[in-house]
Amino acid sequence: MNGSSSRAAPARWASPTTPRKSSATSSSSTCPGAAVEAGKPLGSVESVKAVSDIYSPVTGEVIEVNELLAAAPEKLNEDPHGAAWLVRIRLSNPAELDGLMSAAEYEAYLGG
Repeated sequence: MNGSSSRAAPARWASPTTPRKSSATSSSSTCPGAAVEAGKPLGSVESVKAVSDIYSPVTGEVIEVNELLAAAPEKLNEDPHGAAWLVRIRLSNPAELDGLMSAAEYEAYLGG
């Protein structure tokens, strides 16, 4: 991409519209090479009760998709801040990272 950064950010399972304790049964993500935009859907996760969109936290290009989740979607619940990363994104605007919450800030936001 023209003028893009070489930094990559992993998108993680964190949707305020989906219950934190739901059991993920499947997930789908955008393919490598796809452009994503901050705040726009980049995939979805299905639980026993609902299907929820996953929103991109940043703008850029998907450079890798976590294939582990296709075979083991329950990892989204078991290890959301570790093995259950969704996609890696080559950032178009690294300054967007400054507006994101840390895992601890997100837990506090959710009241946990």
